[in-house]
Amino acid sequence: MIKMNSGLKLSLIGVIILGITIIFLTSFQDSLFQNHIYSLTTLQPIKLLINGKTFLLPTEDYNRLLNISFNFSIMNQVCQESNSVLVLMVVHSAPLNFDKRQAIRDTWGQMDETKKIVFLIGDPSSLEEQKNIEAESTLFGDIVQGNFIDTYRNLTYKHVTVLKYFIYHCPHAKFLLKTDDDVFVNWPSMKNFLTYDLCPGDRQTIYCITRTHSHVDRNESKWVVTFEEYSEEFYPPYCLGYFIVYTPEVVFTLYKEAQKSNSFLWVDDAFVTGILFKNLNYTHTDIESLVLSGDNLDAINKDFTNVTIKSFLFRLMGKTEMQTVWKYVSTHEPPKNIFSL
Repeated sequence: MIKMNSGLKLSLIGVIILGITIIFLTSFQDSLFQNHIYSLTTLQPIKLLINGKTFLLPTEDYNRLLNISFNFSIMNQVCQESNSVLVLMVVHSAPLNFDKRQAIRDTWGQMDETKKIVFLIGDPSSLEEQKNIEAESTLFGDIVQGNFIDTYRNLTYKHVTVLKYFIYHCPHAKFLLKTDDDVFVNWPSMKNFLTYDLCPGDRQTIYCITRTHSHVDRNESKWVVTFEEYSEEFYPPYCLGYFIVYTPEVVFTLYKEAQKSNSFLWVDDAFVTGILFKNLNYTHTDIESLVLSGDNLDAINKDFTNVTIKSFLFRLMGKTEMQTVWKYVSTHEPPKNIFSL
């Protein structure tokens, strides 16, 4: 039998106590996390504080998306309630679009204390792609994945997931920007736009490129919609989906409208910001004038220093152009106000 002196006994007892404490704290922390998810999925009703207002959602809402069961396959919570967030930016991306995501991270998506960015994707077509996405998520902490297959005809699920993520995981942000991974956002001007042009208060509108009197395409194209899918000749006024600025109240009201709707259309921008939106007492505000023009883009790319670049917020563009335009906006003072409401 091995004998221990009193000092060694005390040390061993201390180690045991420390180990028990760590296990207890870890279990307690896990319990808190589980209780948080439990409160989102099983308590009734769910209470959410959005921009100082209390909203209610039914018990099963968190695990339902339109007409399917839902969960986040990958969840990165980039917002902390203790931090002030001017805007949550949710970027529609596809599983294989790593280069596009990286181009954004290297340019306008660089860290800033007033904005948070996540890339939203669906489930890929292979296990290898999924492993790559999980590794990317571990490395950057900015991937959010829904459990629907990432296909063109599932874009409506992806769009409504943007609203869901904002409501449940970043409701204290003052604005939501939904955009795509081939869009350049002029962040210095965007920050001023949100701070000075749109504030203060909740405006009952969404900011986007609007389309009115758009014919429903019945011809052979990727946009073709059958009469069974949508019987009207024209879509209601809607937003082009690649750049939309939402205020919190509009996000919540539109999300509730989507969740209670019995209809569904895979053309997400026409469905979410048109068909569903027309039932609400909100408006669209057109900001097409704030797109970087082709001539100005050429001038920036070719360094035409004698050309006056009109103030802009965004434009579709490729990786190389993003780097060039980011260099330009990073070295030029943005105007305080660029939009007249």
